[in-house]
Amino acid sequence: MRHTTILIVALATSSCSSHLSIGTASSNLLGPALARQMAETYVARLPLDKNQPEREEFRKEFALMFFSGFTSPDARLSGSDAAECGFEAGQKFRRKCNSREVSRTMEAYGYIFTEITGDWSVAFEISCFTPRGFPDQRWWLDEFGDTKYDFQKKETMAGKQTLYHLSGFLSPEGKYGHMGRYDHEFYATKVVLIRDED
Repeated sequence: MRHTTILIVALATSSCSSHLSIGTASSNLLGPALARQMAETYVARLPLDKNQPEREEFRKEFALMFFSGFTSPDARLSGSDAAECGFEAGQKFRRKCNSREVSRTMEAYGYIFTEITGDWSVAFEISCFTPRGFPDQRWWLDEFGDTKYDFQKKETMAGKQTLYHLSGFLSPEGKYGHMGRYDHEFYATKVVLIRDED
């Protein structure tokens, strides 16, 4: 029955664009607060009874995917209507932000702008950055949509420890990346190659 209800909701809703009006960061709502407000607007327009438990599920899914869309402005997502609409709302908001608003939004999610040097190794389901001076730390290194590289990106750097200087946003401590095996997540805005160790 629950799956039938979700399917009906997905079919009854129109495109994400008609659900929401994406404001600018000047509204003073950023990060999780903005995502929650937009999720509330999204859920309020669904043809669901106010007491149905699916409402909270859709609200959480929308708000979670808002951040994913914000950090991946050029990516695509296929999922539930709530996930797709939240993802698209995050992307639209990111495209309207200036660099200061991007930083403030990331800070609202607990991500701090950081510059650091360390080793980055890449392989299948691995993007491991180890900051110099912290050999026990493993950070999941990810792009931020418009990441700048000062070198020609290689398709694979499997098995190599390569030294880089990064600029970008560092997450709070937690479990990140593939299988949650990383202490932090780092969204790189710029990657500078210092030394390539063959």
